[in-house]
Amino acid sequence: MHAMTESTNALTRIGALLLIVAALYFGKRILIPFALAGLLCFLLAPVANRLERWRVPPAASSSLTVLLAVVVLLGVGSVITAESVHLAKSLPQYRQNIERRFQTLQGDKAHLLEKLHGTLGRFTGGAMSAGAPAARSRGGSTTGRASQRASSPTPSQPPPAQGGTPVPVTIQSSATRTAFGLAKDYAVPLLGPIGTGGLVAIFLIFMLYGRDELRDRAIRLMGTNHLGATTLAFAEGGRRVSRYLLMELAINVAYGIPIGLGLWLIGVPGAALWALLTVVLRFIPYIGAWLAAALPVLLALAVFNGWLQPL
Repeated sequence: MHAMTESTNALTRIGALLLIVAALYFGKRILIPFALAGLLCFLLAPVANRLERWRVPPAASSSLTVLLAVVVLLGVGSVITAESVHLAKSLPQYRQNIERRFQTLQGDKAHLLEKLHGTLGRFTGGAMSAGAPAARSRGGSTTGRASQRASSPTPSQPPPAQGGTPVPVTIQSSATRTAFGLAKDYAVPLLGPIGTGGLVAIFLIFMLYGRDELRDRAIRLMGTNHLGATTLAFAEGGRRVSRYLLMELAINVAYGIPIGLGLWLIGVPGAALWALLTVVLRFIPYIGAWLAAALPVLLALAVFNGWLQPL
């Protein structure tokens, strides 16, 4: 009976886990914007609190905070887009440099293989020279058979058929694309990110507006036995998370500015783009800084002729 109860509990846990995974998978279009809005709420809560201290109403402070964040993100996105377009246009100019580097690497590899082959040839020269007469005799008989085979007459092949009528070639001008076709090609792919961004903005406004009420509801769900301690713990946790995210952002900005200036002084194209990507990628633990460093280094290998600038 006890074993049956344990097996039933195990099956119940597995079923609950499968239900949670299925709910996360099918609800990802709502859950991902909700989670992102929650993270941004911790980041922007100090700004909303400061506006409310300046006697701005809660609804107006939440809306202004989200509007400020949208303006900053649009500015950063416009800089990234402009730098990316400029970089994409300038990359074909460095095609010859990239091909030259590949040729140099292939030449060094071929030179190394030749030196290795010569070294092996000096060690095995005696054995190779001993086997040369036999190879020449066999080669002579083979050459004789090949010459006899070449002297034998071959049957003539019939000429290819010349029949068939020529196919007329016509040049057709491409039809003018309609406005609907242009909208389908350019506007439809943007609807997904725009919808996700709008959903994040809506969630963020409501979270900032009702952040105190959300905290009180979470405290009620946890129970009212230690109401004062739980309230202080929630408030202190929110302040610590907000302070951590703000300090992380400040450190990333302070890290990205000198990198952008350094890349600009070296002459790497798109220095502002790499600086912004450095600020964003450093939020990824452990590998973010390495990813941010690898991209401009690879570009420097394609742009410059020497090895000093990439180093």
